[in-house]
Amino acid sequence: MEDTTKYGSSTVLLTSVSPTKENFDELEGFPCISPLDDDYLIHKEKQLPAQLMDKWRKAALAVSYASVFTTFVIGISLFVISSLAKSSAAFGFAFDSFLDVCSSLVVIWRFFGAVGRTYSWERERRACIAIGVFFILSATGIFIRALRSLVVEKHPVKFTGIQAISGVSLAAFTTLAWMKFIIAEKLNSESLRTDALNSSAGAAMALGIILSSIVSEYNRDIWYLDAAVALCIAISLFGYGVRLLGNLLSSKAKLPSIGDGLD
Repeated sequence: MEDTTKYGSSTVLLTSVSPTKENFDELEGFPCISPLDDDYLIHKEKQLPAQLMDKWRKAALAVSYASVFTTFVIGISLFVISSLAKSSAAFGFAFDSFLDVCSSLVVIWRFFGAVGRTYSWERERRACIAIGVFFILSATGIFIRALRSLVVEKHPVKFTGIQAISGVSLAAFTTLAWMKFIIAEKLNSESLRTDALNSSAGAAMALGIILSSIVSEYNRDIWYLDAAVALCIAISLFGYGVRLLGNLLSSKAKLPSIGDGLD
């Protein structure tokens, strides 16, 4: 192509530019998305380097294993105490502890093995659905037990051990919830975040048992406070479980396929 200027003529040779194999491989890893795919772009911005992401994945597994062991021991202890103290709140707390065991096992399934190294919204979705079902089952069991205590006017028996185990449980569940929330934010994991909410519910229930037992010591006429605490937590768990399942089973819960987020 010739171009004439006041300084003379010049010739510019145009050649076709073809992508190299390296550029092609680099572009091949990106899906064809529109500028409106904000969820995908936001997720890519939040991604950590693969090595650091794998460390957080191992941290999620470690916390989940610790949660399974801790909450299982607490659940067994609370089932024994609930039968001795005839406490609906303690029974509900024990039920919620085993719910935490189940939800932590689901999180372990989510991040375990080679499949757990990659980001998969479908795997996250299945994990959250399982946890949501556990929420509803736990809430139903707690609600039936607490309602029965109110109907038959079942007064809780004074038992000093209930405050001790509730205090230990409050510290344990608060610590687990805090660690799960931090790791869930790093991994952008909805299943681990939901598990953290379950641990938070356990901490709230432990605090409720401590307060109700203290109040009942000073005023035995407020015997229904124990069952009322259990009912409130049961309704909260049931509402959150239904809301979680509703969102996940609707079309709004479908996100674009991310691909290998942790590789």
